Amino acid sequence: MPLVRSRYHQSKADTSTISSWLARAAVQAGYPLTNFDVSAHPLLAGQDGGIIKTAKYAKKNAKRNAKKKANKKLQRQKEEGADGQEDDAGDANDDVHDDAKLSVATPARGEVQTGEVRPSVAALPLAEVQPGSYIIRVHQYVEIAEFLVEKEVEIPIELLQLIRRCIGLRLSTLKRYLPDPDLSTYTHEYFIDVLRQVGSILHEAREAALLRKLSANSKPKTRDQPASNRFATLADFTTDDADTQDNDDQEPAVIHLEQPRNGPETAVSVAEIDFDVVDTTDEMIMDVLIFLNDIQENRSFIHKLWTKYGMGQRDLVTVSVTTNTALEVLKKTNDELMKRILPHFGGFQGLWLATIAYISERHYDRDHLDGYTWSGDVKADDLYHQHLYESLMVPTWEVMEIFTLKKNHGKGYNQYDVSKGLFNPSLNPFTMETPQRWEQARYLLEETYMDYHFIHSGLKRTQQWASHQTAHNSRPGVRPPFIDAIYEDDEMARSIGSIIDTGKCTLHDVTCAQIFVDINFILLSGTQRAHDELRQAATQMKLTIEEYQRVEAEIDGRPSDMRFRTKVFARTSRCGLRRTTS
Repeated sequence: MPLVRSRYHQSKADTSTISSWLARAAVQAGYPLTNFDVSAHPLLAGQDGGIIKTAKYAKKNAKRNAKKKANKKLQRQKEEGADGQEDDAGDANDDVHDDAKLSVATPARGEVQTGEVRPSVAALPLAEVQPGSYIIRVHQYVEIAEFLVEKEVEIPIELLQLIRRCIGLRLSTLKRYLPDPDLSTYTHEYFIDVLRQVGSILHEAREAALLRKLSANSKPKTRDQPASNRFATLADFTTDDADTQDNDDQEPAVIHLEQPRNGPETAVSVAEIDFDVVDTTDEMIMDVLIFLNDIQENRSFIHKLWTKYGMGQRDLVTVSVTTNTALEVLKKTNDELMKRILPHFGGFQGLWLATIAYISERHYDRDHLDGYTWSGDVKADDLYHQHLYESLMVPTWEVMEIFTLKKNHGKGYNQYDVSKGLFNPSLNPFTMETPQRWEQARYLLEETYMDYHFIHSGLKRTQQWASHQTAHNSRPGVRPPFIDAIYEDDEMARSIGSIIDTGKCTLHDVTCAQIFVDINFILLSGTQRAHDELRQAATQMKLTIEEYQRVEAEIDGRPSDMRFRTKVFARTSRCGLRRTTS
């Protein structure tokens, strides 16, 4: 299977490590911690609800501390008499300052602006600045790098290596979605340019420090000139990407970056402070694109797996279980990512349209990519939209959206207009022009969705009947079956069932549907062989279940609720793959 540590998780880990090192080193060197905003720990940066909650507790703590201070002053007043009254006047002014309202931080370019008040650490009393999580705004990275140079902080080579890898990962991600990109394309990605500037500043400082050290020690110089600044241009990064494409199946190298130690004048231990980049619209979409890279790698792996099955080199159980496992792994990351970013875009549709617009704006030839166009209107010679839509699985997403629209408008999908066309397994989709291949995919998904709609409706009716029977049946051990249990080991079926039930579509649903299309395009008429193998396996399993039921009845003298499973097993077994014969 593809990498255990995905591109998405590697990117998040590298960005977090870089951010934490820069901020901790800066704080240790005297950079004010009050220049950072409080993060909603343990929530992620950018989730306003948690930040406001943090601010509320900060205010509460400030009032409690002010009350303690007032009690101490009262005690001091009693002890010192009239002299203490003058001191109280000055202290009262300090209390007013301590209870000042939280300031509103102005977001930098591309940052999320929700209208909510974000707490600035600068507005909190010094005693309230506690170890915890803070966020770095994108424009602060260059400022911090320049501060570190000014303070002559030692720059480890591992930090520069991490910055290079982080930039390279983002460049390779953009390259997947931009046909024939050039260097000017990449400069539109704001954070890439920020990281490049940081790397360039720190590289120059490190080289200058090394030369000074050699001169001070009067040692023979091993080189006459400092190493070239590989952060000065993005050309080196594109070269690195081309050199490492053959090693995509290898785990990324482990880079051990020692965190800066706490300085003697640091008010808070830097080891107890976490930093991360603030969520911006650009960063959210870049996270989605990097995760889509993971999806495409898994999709390619599954494609090869089913190709080997079609050639008789793999058995059905192995490829089916492996495919389902890959989808389950992707679902976990998908849920984590979508929970964080979907509220900002108002839902999955808003996110997908914003992603298409994001790529379009960064294309060097904007005349060809002018925003979203329905895939059915894409011409055979429009290679730009074809490349982008294939990478983003747009045609599949459109079909899923149609399903949700029908559900939300109270229209069941119990009819299919055969006059529009049917999926034809005798046609080779890989020799078709792209628009025709997309059309065949739409036919396949619509027919499959209709099949699942009938099966799902039947299961729900059976479930309702079983629930009614259970309510009037006092026999112990009889439980109503649940649809989730039927779909428990089938991510593809479960995703379609979820759309039917909720009327909502997710990125994971699109991924499952796309891989379903890929498998059927690979096998074509060969799905009949897979169906026969599945039917044989289901028959054997059904016999095993019936034998279990018979033995169980002999033991306790009562029928088993496994009877329901034997009835639905044959009905559901043929849905993993499309039937291609009547």
